[in-house]
Amino acid sequence: ALTEKTRKTIWARSGNRCALCKTELVLEKDTFDNLYLNLGEECHIISRQPNGPRHQLIQSFDYDNSDNLLLLCCNDHRTVDEQTMKFPVDRLKQIKSDHELWVNTNLDGTEFSQ
Repeated sequence: ALTEKTRKTIWARSGNRCALCKTELVLEKDTFDNLYLNLGEECHIISRQPNGPRHQLIQSFDYDNSDNLLLLCCNDHRTVDEQTMKFPVDRLKQIKSDHELWVNTNLDGTEFSQ
């Protein structure tokens, strides 16, 4: 299970945005139940589960470490996990790295084009 610290780390590094489509993941309260709508999901790059997407058995590997997780909207999470040939481990690591750079650059006020 993910620790609270790990969750906070990946949400902070992702800037409340999906790493693929850049959609805001926590939306304003709605008028019906006065709750924030959370569209974000933590996605494992390498799955611990033998039948999981991009599974690799790696001794002494922390599958729930923030380096092995990226934040996606629910739609992109499903796409990434169902289209594993299109989204292999190396590509997801690059998407994560590029997204975190995009977040840092935009928070610094410097323009960054993707």
